[in-house]
Amino acid sequence: MQNNFQSFLTSLSNLDTIAPRQDPEMQQRVAQIVEGLQDLQKVTKESIARFVESQPDAVPVIATCAGLGQEQLKNQLRLYLGTSGWIQLAKNRADELISVLDEKFGLIQQLQKELARDWTFSDILLEQRAITIECEND
Repeated sequence: MQNNFQSFLTSLSNLDTIAPRQDPEMQQRVAQIVEGLQDLQKVTKESIARFVESQPDAVPVIATCAGLGQEQLKNQLRLYLGTSGWIQLAKNRADELISVLDEKFGLIQQLQKELARDWTFSDILLEQRAITIECEND
């Protein structure tokens, strides 16, 4: 019995530390999305709608610019568009999808602002700190 308990204790992880986000596949996908956005001539509702039509899985990444996490995105899509399925919305109703994200959450202005911004290490630390405080307050 003691051996099982000791095995159990050693299997536990330290909850005081935040595990680094080191998902190479996700990092690569986000980099591709950002590169695709930077390649757009102009960031408009129409150009973003065409972008998500061709890359529907980019919707939750793009929605973070408007302050929406994945669950928030699904809830807002269900509320305003009757479904939480962003893949089908991006493929079949991209103009409507982007219009809602822009009109309700200022997506286009935020994308324009963030794509034009030169990020510094200080900005990244401040953003991470804001996320940490948000999580602590939930």
